[in-house]
Amino acid sequence: MPSVVVASPALADGCQLVGHIQAEARGDVNPPELGHFLGACAAADEANSPEPSEAQVAPEWVVHLKRLYHGVLKGHEERLLVSTSHPQPGRTELGARKLPLAEKFLPDDQQWLAKGYTDGWGLGIRSQKRELDRAEDLAAPFVRILSEW
Repeated sequence: MPSVVVASPALADGCQLVGHIQAEARGDVNPPELGHFLGACAAADEANSPEPSEAQVAPEWVVHLKRLYHGVLKGHEERLLVSTSHPQPGRTELGARKLPLAEKFLPDDQQWLAKGYTDGWGLGIRSQKRELDRAEDLAAPFVRILSEW
């Protein structure tokens, strides 16, 4: 699908903030809807996806998502068009650890932060969907979240 992809310069811990706005065709929805994703890079490795029962310290992506929530999103989820639906599990062995890690290290009311890609791209938030002719509705919150994070 067509998309606009962004990535921040490397942060102090070496992580990047990554995201995209893209057309998201679902079934017979025509024209396609738009949505965005913003997250913290999370390599597909043991450091980012440790065995949940053995993990004593939250992976770095959890730390970044907590910072996003408390510094930018808290109380503004609806206005910023953030989807707070429950995340889906990853499909790989390491990806399957995403939800158990979110359950272990994020409060129940913040586990929706753990959306995204367990293939090395990033873990973070998704927006609510908007029709193609309402692209500007998504652009402003996308820029605000990325710049304030």
